[in-house]
Amino acid sequence: MPNSAGQCEGECNGCKGNLNKLLAELKVVRMMQSRVNKGTVDANGEARQAAAVAELPPELREKIGKLRDGEQSTRDAMDRLHERFGQ
Repeated sequence: MPNSAGQCEGECNGCKGNLNKLLAELKVVRMMQSRVNKGTVDANGEARQAAAVAELPPELREKIGKLRDGEQSTRDAMDRLHERFGQ
C-alpha cells in the first residue's frame, strides 16, 4: 500500500507511484475477461448442441473464431501488464 497519494516506497516494483492507472488497467482487463468468459460459455453451449451435426454451421464457426480472438486479446493485455508492472 502506498503511504500517501500516488507514492510508493519500492513495494510496487515498477508502478512508479501510479497505482490508480494500474488499478484502472486491471479493471479493464477483468471486464474483458468476464465478457470473453461469458461468450465462451455461450459458444460452448451452442457447440454442444451443434455437435450432433457432422459439421459446425458457418455462423457458429465465425462466433468461435471471434471468441478465440477475444481470448487472445485478453492474454496479450495481461502479458503487456505483466511486462510493464511485473516483478
